[in-house]
Amino acid sequence: EEDAGVRWISVLTNVADQLYYPCEHVAWAADAELIKVRSDKWWLFSTVLWGTSLILGILRSLRVLLLLKRKLKKYGRNGESSRHTQLCRQMRGELLSIISSAADLSNAVHWMPPGFLWAGCFPSWLISRVIRFDNRETRASRRERDKLAAIRDVWDKWVEILPLLYNPGPHVTVDERLVPFRGHCPFQQYMPNKPAKYGIKIWAACDAKSSYAWNMQVYAGKLPGEASEKNQGMRVVLQMSEGLQGHNITCDNFFISYWLGDELQKRKLTILGTIRKNKPELPSEILKMQGRPPHSSKFVFTEKATVVSYCPKKNKNVLVMSTMHTDASLSTREDKKPQMILDYNSTKGGVDNLDKVTATYSCQRKTARWPLVIFYNIVDVSACNAFVLWTEINQHWNVGKLYRRRLFLEELGKSLVTPEIQRRA
Repeated sequence: EEDAGVRWISVLTNVADQLYYPCEHVAWAADAELIKVRSDKWWLFSTVLWGTSLILGILRSLRVLLLLKRKLKKYGRNGESSRHTQLCRQMRGELLSIISSAADLSNAVHWMPPGFLWAGCFPSWLISRVIRFDNRETRASRRERDKLAAIRDVWDKWVEILPLLYNPGPHVTVDERLVPFRGHCPFQQYMPNKPAKYGIKIWAACDAKSSYAWNMQVYAGKLPGEASEKNQGMRVVLQMSEGLQGHNITCDNFFISYWLGDELQKRKLTILGTIRKNKPELPSEILKMQGRPPHSSKFVFTEKATVVSYCPKKNKNVLVMSTMHTDASLSTREDKKPQMILDYNSTKGGVDNLDKVTATYSCQRKTARWPLVIFYNIVDVSACNAFVLWTEINQHWNVGKLYRRRLFLEELGKSLVTPEIQRRA
């Protein structure tokens, strides 16, 4: 930066931003009982840093506006129209930045302790402030036995409706989702392999082809004093697949085991997915890599399951288990991949695709309340499911267009607001 004032304000803003995230993480760890400190002070400190960063951002934009105004007068006198237009655009951008930071600052002050300016006193017309999904007076007692008490009734009624509207195809994918959220939540999860890293984890069962969300479950963690859950992956798949029959369940190595496959076969379901090398039921011969050429496969068969060890390159293997396949068929491709792996690759993306489409067009808004984040996710997934149902029934609707879902969402939004517009007219 040319101006010393702008440089110093930028440095201070960066310091406030760098301190904010560690404080927020400490507060989250305290709420999750990972460390024994008082979380309220850390949340207050992080909110103060947030507000400080916003104030410094506003001061920086005001200083830049002043400097741009001086340059505008200079180039206006010299008659340089192109430079004059560029400066005007920069000034409009700084003005929008000031408005955005001021709006965020009003929200930051709102989350300060009561009595500080307008903390806790936002007007009632702000829907994100006043909307509730349960009886607030009885929430404390219900929260002792259910962390999801603030939105449990709405969530359960919505999940009950999902399987009633759609019959999934032969392949169903069970996987985890992470709804982005960095605010205060007693069951917030950290998942470094996800793009958002912090958020609310949701188990999901989706049709592998259409990504219709057939069943969902919020992971709320264990209650205080409870022991850690064992065989969590097996429990999740069994609960997610309740009501299915004659389908194949595709999942990754977090869920799959030989005992899960045995249990699903009792329900007339098959399973397909990668399996971890440390599973005790795997024979040692299938894990050996010494002397194995690339693109080679080893199969192990039992009465109920088939396991393949495929070697894509030297000293590396991929283990896949299936109760759907009963032979050692290989593809005719150059890499000679087993048919089990090809079927897994084609059916594993149902939940991941749901994440992708709901992130592309979303009604999510910035909020510090986790029940609203779950509610926004309900709306996003419902809109995605509605699109699947509509295109299944009207297969020739806007066929050939790559933006069919955007057109559908526009029509859906209009159909939802038109009755209210007509009522007020």
